[in-house]
This record gives sequence, structure tokens and C-alpha cells, in this order.
Amino acid sequence: MSRRHTILPQQSRETEIDDNDLISDEAEITLGTDPLDSDTDDDGFTDDIDALPLDSTENMDTDGDTIGDNADTDDDGDGVSDIDDAFPLDSTENMDTDGDNIGDNADTDDDNDLISDEAEITLGTDPLDSDTDDDGFLDSADDYPLDAGKYSASVEAENAGLPGFGIFLPLISMFIASIAISRKRNSDGQ
Repeated sequence: MSRRHTILPQQSRETEIDDNDLISDEAEITLGTDPLDSDTDDDGFTDDIDALPLDSTENMDTDGDTIGDNADTDDDGDGVSDIDDAFPLDSTENMDTDGDNIGDNADTDDDNDLISDEAEITLGTDPLDSDTDDDGFLDSADDYPLDAGKYSASVEAENAGLPGFGIFLPLISMFIASIAISRKRNSDGQ
């Protein structure tokens, strides 16, 4: 009776991984990393997840420009310096005019005045300024958002000799606007 021996093929060098970092030894040699050390630069990130496995001061390169995020002044590569970028890791956004954590590109009301940017463009008001005419009234509470000399019908009525209501209108307008803004933020999950 003869015995059969199964001879397993030797694993090719291309797929051999000696350091368990998911990068083949051959690829590690090509990259210049150590095929026997899963973290060649000893920065705490294994070579397979380290964007710059030969630089112990870097492990991420968000924009793929081969400059690690620690040294890169524009991590997302959008042309806006990280220091001036409200979203330094999002190349599709760099401004948040109203501070609601929604970038202006995605935000439909950049100045948070309760008038959509599209409507403001149609009206001729500034979608990045909640009080286009700088009269102290939000564009949404101002019947004349392009005329600093006029505010609203009720203020005009007081100026025409109907005392009492007009003095409270700015406070009422701001109160209503703050409630509306609060409700909008709550409905947006903020």
C-alpha cells in the first residue's frame, strides 16, 4: 500500500505577508517599508492604514497630495487654507456664513434670515447678510429690506401718527425671528 502525499505549492512572494499589515512583502519592498515590521515608522499606525508609512510625524493625507495633514496647510485641497476654511477636511465646502455647521454650498439659507438664498437672489437682497440694508431688521421681518429708511408697515404707521405699537416692533420682530431660527435648527437636528 502506497501513501499519497499532498504537496502544497509554496506561497508566492507576491502574496506573502510576514508582518500581518495586509501589504504584501513585495509591495512593502517597492514602497520602502519593512516587510517584517507592521508599523515601519513606529507612529502607532500600521503601514496598511498609514498614508505616509515612512514619516513618523504623519499618518493622514486627506487630499492625497503626498503632504501629510500635519504639514499640509490645505488638507482637503480646495484652494482655501485650513486656517480660513470652516470645513478643512471637506473639499466641497469652505464657508459657513450663519455658523449652523452646514456649509454654504449645501445650506439653502446661508445667512439664516428665514429667506432662502434663491428667494433672496430673486428679491435682490444679499443671501449672505441677514439684514441687507443694515437698518436693524432681519430681511425676513423688514417690508423694505433694500431701504434703510423704511422698516415695515406698522413702523411706518407709527411714524404717521399711530403711537405705541412701533416701539415694540423691533423687539417683536427679533423675538419671532429667534423663535423661527430656533425651530429651524431643531427641525434640522441641531
